[in-house]
Amino acid sequence: MPQLYYPQKWAIKKAEMAKKFRIGLVYINTNNLGDIVIFDCARYLIEQAFESNGFTDYEIVPIDMGERNAVKSKLNASFIKKQEKQHANANQYVKEWKSSKAHQYFAENEKPKIRELDVVVFGGGGLIKFHEQHFHMYIDEITTEADLYNIPVIFNAVGVEGYDDSDPRCQILKKALNRRCVSAVSTRDNLDLLQKKYLPTKNVELVCDPALWAAEAYSIHKKPSNKIIGLGVIRPEIFELYGEKVSKEKLMKFYKIIITRLEEQDIEYKLFSNGGRRDQRFIDDIKAFMGKGEEFDAKVHPVGNSGKELAETIVGFSRVLAFRMHAAVLAYAFAVPATIAMWNDKQKFFAELTDQKDNLLYAVDFDSGEKASEKILTSKVPVHSDDYKNTDRDFISKQLWHLYKRRHLTKAVASLRFLKRRYINI
Repeated sequence: MPQLYYPQKWAIKKAEMAKKFRIGLVYINTNNLGDIVIFDCARYLIEQAFESNGFTDYEIVPIDMGERNAVKSKLNASFIKKQEKQHANANQYVKEWKSSKAHQYFAENEKPKIRELDVVVFGGGGLIKFHEQHFHMYIDEITTEADLYNIPVIFNAVGVEGYDDSDPRCQILKKALNRRCVSAVSTRDNLDLLQKKYLPTKNVELVCDPALWAAEAYSIHKKPSNKIIGLGVIRPEIFELYGEKVSKEKLMKFYKIIITRLEEQDIEYKLFSNGGRRDQRFIDDIKAFMGKGEEFDAKVHPVGNSGKELAETIVGFSRVLAFRMHAAVLAYAFAVPATIAMWNDKQKFFAELTDQKDNLLYAVDFDSGEKASEKILTSKVPVHSDDYKNTDRDFISKQLWHLYKRRHLTKAVASLRFLKRRYINI
């Protein structure tokens, strides 16, 4: 019987079978640490999907969809304004994007990673939007590349923020979501809008935000503080961007009333942000508006440098006024009572899904700081649902296992076919 040998082609097949299952985890890299919490928790859930079953032959490849590492370069504001009503200029809009430094950074540093992957996973966050930031353009680039190399794409726990038939940015996003490579989509909030307007021919699941797994992801087991109330701060301009009329002066008066009441009752408090620079700068405006001196600086919580530090900040409070989404999500994850200030529908969806409608604070409530103060001081911990928390874990596990098994089955069949062709006549 002739001696068996491994020709070069078979060696290549062996190398392919030994290669790790490579998962591209797309995330938003900004100064808002809530986005980093999403990445960390999505990563944790992916790791659990494999390692809880004893598999370690996988690799997670971060893909930065934010612009933190790029030289900031915004598209012309007046041009973007025109696009809200002029769909005909979509090609010009894309041309301006292609010439931006943000796109240049992505094309040179992140996009080349895609062709080497087995699957692309968008970790979560408010991605399905087009009127702010450039997420729709990144999604278009990534799904185009994934389509070219036949790489499946999973959108996990994405937030959905609006739809407009006449806006070219929205239509770019819709086309990207409906590419052949998109194999599974889940949302943390507006399931109805996502299904009816963006993905009428695809199945979409409703899941929780991955940040509900922060305690496990960061191994934080501390109990909430019984003393300090955390007052979250957000830049006033954000209200107008989402259709609410809340002036800077009105918001400063709102904080002044709350802080004054807490001080009158000798209740400890600290102002904090989720890391956004403009949010943090607004704390200085509040300080000046109230005529506070340097002693007020002790009432400001230091800005964290990681998602874990933001989680530790939230768990260190007895109660929280949450303006940013992930201050509210982390408060729920750690059973900290939270009053959730609404400036975007995502806060309303989250409050409804977690049985916290009574904890919502609307823009009209900012006229009465006394009412808001009372709500903050009497807010209750919602009843947790393990079934709800498990939805995102189960979605990620199901989708990745399906693709992992298919990948290994495909390689095994290819190897058997090669063996049959090579040795059938021996």
